[in-house]
Amino acid sequence: MNKGKHLIIADDFTGANDTGVQLKKNGFQTEVMLFPTGDTIDHAIVLDTESRTIPATAAFEKVATLTSKIMEQNQFDLVYKKVDSTIRGNIAEEIHAVADKYQPDLIVVAPALPTAGRTTVNGVQMLNGKPLMQTDIANDPLNPLWTDDIVKMLKKEFGSEVALAKTDTNDLSPRSSKVLVFDAITDEDLTVIAKFAQSLKKRILYVGSAGLAGALFQKSRIAKPSLAVVGSISETSLKQMAYAVDAGTAIITVQINDMLKPDRKALITKYQAMVRSKLKEGKNTVLTVTRRKEDYQKTIDAFKKMGTVDRSEISRIVRENLAAIASGIVKNESISGLFLTGGDTAIEMIRSLNASGSEIQSEIMPGVVLSKLVGGVASGLRIVTKAGAFGSEDTLFQSLKILNEEG
Repeated sequence: MNKGKHLIIADDFTGANDTGVQLKKNGFQTEVMLFPTGDTIDHAIVLDTESRTIPATAAFEKVATLTSKIMEQNQFDLVYKKVDSTIRGNIAEEIHAVADKYQPDLIVVAPALPTAGRTTVNGVQMLNGKPLMQTDIANDPLNPLWTDDIVKMLKKEFGSEVALAKTDTNDLSPRSSKVLVFDAITDEDLTVIAKFAQSLKKRILYVGSAGLAGALFQKSRIAKPSLAVVGSISETSLKQMAYAVDAGTAIITVQINDMLKPDRKALITKYQAMVRSKLKEGKNTVLTVTRRKEDYQKTIDAFKKMGTVDRSEISRIVRENLAAIASGIVKNESISGLFLTGGDTAIEMIRSLNASGSEIQSEIMPGVVLSKLVGGVASGLRIVTKAGAFGSEDTLFQSLKILNEEG
């Protein structure tokens, strides 16, 4: 699960949820919060201020206070002011309150939700092709509208800093205005706006409904890499590793000479650093001892020279070292999932993570099973397991890809 530190500030509970779910759908751990504590947060937060139907001055003060409290101990990667797609509520005042605390370089405003018939044309918010002031929403008993012109609405708080940008004429060049209101009539327009804003590399306060949120968070999601631990020496497993490496997967091969040294801690530290380096590059990574058939024989011969001739004992030492290296990575790095091939290797990994077992999710390919760890330090982590001799040449590569897509 992605733990991107994004902050959404919504003015009611249903709006908090319909925007927060855009984060969840794209792999972000997301919590809806009504009463911020000021504690440090390591995931996405949707702050519900419950301020839509209160007087404008009170809304400004409440949003300012709650925003300040949650920002005291946290730096967020992205801040998003969620507004109603029919622009009900204290829109301008609440944007102003958040902007005062966040101090953005630019405020990007795009409240359209095309899938629900809410669009923005020439800065005017529309419902099914009609300006909002010509619909029943204008006379909402709790949130009556005084205008459907978003530029006019925001100028009440921001004055001459507000400008209109039109996506239909590709009018997206950077300009001096601090508040940009964007037209949008399709989801594709919202995607264009999201890409444009992110390309500016500025500190931006995003303002919109669930529509812009969906475009932004789909864009911002970065697939985390996965780790494969291959303990099997079968010809099938070797071919699967070779295929994955040819397709761009990184591979770290533990050298037998290092494994024979008495300082096991140094071995673990060295190879964890190597694996970590590849994962930080965003690469799926394979950890193994045997990349080629001859590597296995070299391992046997090296252990024999050291006085260990029992092959089962050699296998135990190898898988314990692989598990020690890999478990440290799982505990301390953010990965999409874990691929394990070879039954003994899988069991050793589960033990090293103190898991009590696994919960089966699905068979992603014949003989290749997707599960979730149960208990221990990595409870909920998705793992793919297979017997060493199972699968086609691309099984390892495709399994890692599935972990990436679902992680």
